[in-house]
Amino acid sequence: MKTTKELIIADITAKVEAKLANQKVELASLQGVIKLDDAAFKLKDKSLAVTQKVKESLSIAISNLGQTVSAFEKVIAEVNALEKSAKDLGIALPNDARISRDSASREISQNNDLKNKLSSLKF
Repeated sequence: MKTTKELIIADITAKVEAKLANQKVELASLQGVIKLDDAAFKLKDKSLAVTQKVKESLSIAISNLGQTVSAFEKVIAEVNALEKSAKDLGIALPNDARISRDSASREISQNNDLKNKLSSLKF
């Protein structure tokens, strides 16, 4: 038979061990949360890096579309000048020139539409 002192020590020991086991479980849970949190922040950092690249590419695309529109506007201006010269000489404007002007006009419209859509994207 155990003495009162031994019973008290056994009881205290059991309670301390139970409390330590509970703290160990809580610590393990906290470490799991920390790992999940770290993983989430790593994904966030990757997403931000990709987003920055998208923003840079978007800016380049918008600029290129603007340059494309300018280039097609030059085509139209050149065909218009050619048409005036042909008219002054009393000859017909070659059909290829008309086709080029019509094509350039469509391209300007399409490029401007795309440029406007891309410009409306906000980050």
